[in-house]
Amino acid sequence: MDPERRPDLATTRRPLSCLALLALLLVSTPAAGQRVMDLVRVEGERRHNIMGYGLVGGLAGKGDSAKSPLAREMLIAALETLMDDPELAVPEEMVAKNVAAVFVTADISSDMKAGSKVTVRVSSIEDASSLEGGELYWTHLFADDGSGSGPHRFLARAQGPVVTAGRGARSGTCEAVLLEDIDIPPRVEKGRIRLHLDHPDLAAASEIVRAINAFPWLLRHAAEEMPIASVESAGTVRVRIPLTQQSEERLPDFISRILSEVQVRRPEPEARVVVQRSSGRVFISGQVRVAPVTVLTPQFELELRGSGETRADGSPVHDLLIDVLKYLEQNEGVEQTDWAEIIQGLDRAGVLVGKLEVEE
Repeated sequence: MDPERRPDLATTRRPLSCLALLALLLVSTPAAGQRVMDLVRVEGERRHNIMGYGLVGGLAGKGDSAKSPLAREMLIAALETLMDDPELAVPEEMVAKNVAAVFVTADISSDMKAGSKVTVRVSSIEDASSLEGGELYWTHLFADDGSGSGPHRFLARAQGPVVTAGRGARSGTCEAVLLEDIDIPPRVEKGRIRLHLDHPDLAAASEIVRAINAFPWLLRHAAEEMPIASVESAGTVRVRIPLTQQSEERLPDFISRILSEVQVRRPEPEARVVVQRSSGRVFISGQVRVAPVTVLTPQFELELRGSGETRADGSPVHDLLIDVLKYLEQNEGVEQTDWAEIIQGLDRAGVLVGKLEVEE
């Protein structure tokens, strides 16, 4: 793009749309560090699904109607238990539209301890119009005990205000407390543990290995045994446990330090643009660029000549795709609904430097 015609995005007064702002963030956000624990799970660990049924009250006209008897039956059962009165009568007006039957679920990891706070999902299962402003009554949450016959192990208790996205939200979140330790040790084989990446990627696995082997604490305590981490595959990193850390007392702390203290530099995302034809949406990640090209339309002529800069290897630095699109929007009146067509045209011309994916 001609440097004299390139828009100054920092000073433009036109409000950016949410889509344009998303694209700008995707291409301009610098790499940030992440903890190893945010990228992997230790072999032997697993996630537990806990669940239970409960009641949300205080809905003031937004709860289940009289046509949905489950909330009434659950409330009667709860009151009978609390008041020790099996013949307790509950007026219909006390229930209708004031309470809602809900399904409560959460995922917990195998290393969580009693007393840990857990965010649970709360979802209406009858005809309540909204859970906004409601409060979840005391709800027991259970996990599968491994017998295959359903959830039996009582693990957590949920109670408190339900946080929703606003009016008309039939689901939300609440807080629960774990009542038992979920203590399943990691699998250690021949003095090694394996870390499985949540999203297998060879570059990410290599970066995790680099970060672990450069961890100062390890360099001080296991210098003679370094390096201890190696790439096994795109989805797995193998970590050798130093001899000084293999005792039952020290192993948990060693694994905790690796997971929580080692910071991994996030690799630069792949230069990729996804075009959704049906909606006209465009999603850009990484440094998607446009090589020098002349764009001719009945309305305008635009010559893209790159920034004039060169990389260390002498190759030219081309224009960022987002800069080109914003220039066309702000100076040539091109609508964002036309972005998808322009991007596909640039790709057909062989000047789009990045991977294009088109979704119907």
